[in-house]
Amino acid sequence: MFPKSIRWRLQLWQAFLLVCILSGFGVTAYQLHRTNVFSQIDEELGRRVAALSGDVRGPPPFGPPRGRPPFEPWMDPGTNRGSFGPPPGRPPFEPDRDPPPMRRPGPDSRGPRGRMEDFLDSREIRISPLTASLFDETGTNSFFFAIWSRGGAPLKRSTNAPPELPRPERPSPGTSVQTRTQGAERQAFVFTEIGECILVGRSIAADLGALQRFAWLLVAAGGAVMALGLGGGWLLASRALRPVEDNGATASRISHGNLTERINIAETDSELEHFHESYSVTGV
Repeated sequence: MFPKSIRWRLQLWQAFLLVCILSGFGVTAYQLHRTNVFSQIDEELGRRVAALSGDVRGPPPFGPPRGRPPFEPWMDPGTNRGSFGPPPGRPPFEPDRDPPPMRRPGPDSRGPRGRMEDFLDSREIRISPLTASLFDETGTNSFFFAIWSRGGAPLKRSTNAPPELPRPERPSPGTSVQTRTQGAERQAFVFTEIGECILVGRSIAADLGALQRFAWLLVAAGGAVMALGLGGGWLLASRALRPVEDNGATASRISHGNLTERINIAETDSELEHFHESYSVTGV
């Protein structure tokens, strides 16, 4: 039941306003702080993803075999043309007299090197010393990385990477950096042009703890402000209504026959003066 006391009505209205204002301020401050924290984390992750991408993308894995110059004469069937012209003593465009030696097929009987997917799933990834320095595997909130091939085979990973780290799904064609949060880890990943996935992450347990402490600090500060506001409002309302209560009690005694009582108008202002004038007209 809604209280009839003017003082309590004022207090409830003031409490409602304070709750709305403090809640809005607290939620906004928390969201801005959280966004700023995660923006800094994502910036650090993106910088490391870019460094790893540079090491993974170059040099290209489709170069000629080591120890063999590109475009050997026997690679162009029916001619002896090479990248530097015909061999000495042979006219150009002469059919090959010395065909390439026969090479034994690979384990899958599809050629000496097998399928291109097999090569991509087993190629070696070399990390430069500058990139490796971005991953301190001894820190509490150290960064870790993992690299998968187009087929999903793990190519390289840091020693501090989680053992059950799932390969992210490619959201859409493109090479833009994506982010995700898994438990207490923040991760950023990107897919290269040939479909390899590069992921960098780090633990955000300390950051989540700091955000929780910040939220409790906002709650405590809001509670203190609300207590001060309600206490100050109660004192102001009591002081403003005290002359009304005193004059009401005096008027009650006068109405019961005590004509020696007089209404005190020394501390009445503004609207309270009308209260005194109404009694003056009646001759009280």
